[in-house]
Amino acid sequence: MDDTFKYTELKHAGGEMPALIPCPFCGGEADTLYNWGATVSAFCKKCGASTSYFETEALAIAAWNTRADRWIPVTERLPKKNVMVLVSGKDWHNEPVVVARQLTDHGWYDAGDEYSTRFVTHWMPLPLPPEAA
Repeated sequence: MDDTFKYTELKHAGGEMPALIPCPFCGGEADTLYNWGATVSAFCKKCGASTSYFETEALAIAAWNTRADRWIPVTERLPKKNVMVLVSGKDWHNEPVVVARQLTDHGWYDAGDEYSTRFVTHWMPLPLPPEAA
């Protein structure tokens, strides 16, 4: 049984979900946010870094609590095109942001949502999914 299933079963049984670990960027406290009542993401209350949207709280927590090895500056190299990676940079309001995107011939995209390349400063491969127990 994978961790996501176990987390979901705990939640339905009245158990506790795993705790969100502090933000990897600023050390701030993290929380979950339900988006339009259908999806959920995890985010930092201090700097606003967040995960993508997930179908369950367990998936959002698992994504937030996963840490990769190293951020790669876009000045060093770019990822392969059309491969989903995590990107870090600033949003239109100059706030820090971490999102999953893929590099295309037209910029950084996720499901048709453009994210300007001028704001992306670093990227890293997505982590592996959790192993089944």
